[in-house]
Amino acid sequence: MKNFEGKNVLIAEREGVAGCMMTLKLKDNNEFTAKSVCFGITEINGNYKFRNDTVYFENVELGRGEKEFYK
Repeated sequence: MKNFEGKNVLIAEREGVAGCMMTLKLKDNNEFTAKSVCFGITEINGNYKFRNDTVYFENVELGRGEKEFYK
């Protein structure tokens, strides 16, 4: 199914404690995916838009066990 998504505009990774990792992918169709791997896998999806030098996330669908995401 990944072949049908838009092309990557930006890929960013963040490593936390205990080897936990988050990967954020911004696609050229203004959709994003944030995958968190930490004692399980959670995926957050939605849309994004740029305004000047800031990225805004919209229509966020939280993954399992998630209570919030960046705005």
